[in-house]
Amino acid sequence: PIELTDSWSAVIGDFNEDGHLDIAVLCPLYYAAIAGKCCGYVEGGTAAVGILLGNGDGTFSGPTFFPVGDGSWNCYRIATGDFNGDGHLDLTVTNPGTGDYHVGAVGVYLLLGDGKGAFKPSPKGWIRTGREPSGMAVGDFDEDGDLDLAVACIWDDRITVILGDGEGGAKSESSVQFPRNTQPASIVTADFNGDGHLDLATANYGTGEPPYPSVSVMLGDGKGGFAKAKDYQVIKRPEALVVGDFNEDGYVDIAAINSAKLVSIKPEIVVKNYVSLFYGDGTGGFVGPNNLNTDITDPYRMAVADFNGDGHLDLALVGDSSYEVSLLLGDGEGKFQSCHGSPFLYGREGLSPGFSWVGVADFDEDGYPDLGILRHDTLMIKLNNREGE
Repeated sequence: PIELTDSWSAVIGDFNEDGHLDIAVLCPLYYAAIAGKCCGYVEGGTAAVGILLGNGDGTFSGPTFFPVGDGSWNCYRIATGDFNGDGHLDLTVTNPGTGDYHVGAVGVYLLLGDGKGAFKPSPKGWIRTGREPSGMAVGDFDEDGDLDLAVACIWDDRITVILGDGEGGAKSESSVQFPRNTQPASIVTADFNGDGHLDLATANYGTGEPPYPSVSVMLGDGKGGFAKAKDYQVIKRPEALVVGDFNEDGYVDIAAINSAKLVSIKPEIVVKNYVSLFYGDGTGGFVGPNNLNTDITDPYRMAVADFNGDGHLDLALVGDSSYEVSLLLGDGEGKFQSCHGSPFLYGREGLSPGFSWVGVADFDEDGYPDLGILRHDTLMIKLNNREGE
């Protein structure tokens, strides 16, 4: 395990362009450059990103920390892409602001990469979004060749769509509004109807009464606009989404993870730990949910890959307060079953409570997908044993 300080999210990329995958972790509290470490609360500091440079064998050096920018201290999620068109990966983070009313720099920060593993805030400053910006999706939504952002804003019940100017800033901003208390929290992008334009899907907390917990799909027009959301109700608030062709019919499907610790919309129903599967029909519509029971007590985040090398997509689920990872093997027909020995322990008692992030990549470059698992103060790398375990 790699010891960190209160890190809430992470993202994978080759940030120093040496051919090995690296990890950027987000430290949301005040930052102090003391011996290159993130030291938690420091008056007058900012949030920071820590860069762990991969060695290509599943080990990492670092982290080296870089401040996010003035006014950032409660940053929540991180994503990557080349936002200024210089050929180097950059970073973007969401910042909900401070206090109960989320005042201050509520929005996203861009950090520009130099291709050597170092980052600095974009000179164009931070970009305002709705309140409680959480999940982000990166894509070229207006198809002008520059990367854009779609940010799920929980408190304002909307998505802020930020069209990039190709220079590390925004050329325009717009919103996709939901009914009050929809609370979109996570967001993904894919072409759900096969028209060549990127679409969006969100996981919505809801309130246990209309609007209910749901997954919403919004079709893109290729100009940066999105159609009215079509909602698919789930029993519990979905925490995260992943996409993939799980039944191998050529259409993109959606998997939503639902945690039993969250409120059911029907209290009389015994709430279980579900993955809700929605099968795409190729027109932007979905069939489902097909609720899949999991074998861990509190699933919170999820990753998708072919972990056992059989050509079918599988799911890896990680618990929040537990120290377990569940591996569900897909059969290519949209069905899943637990891998032998699942769930697996990924940590030990005594690690800080609260799970933050799971990512998938081939960290040791053996051709098999591995897992990176982040708790608040510890990053663990789990290498694939080539049997899907």
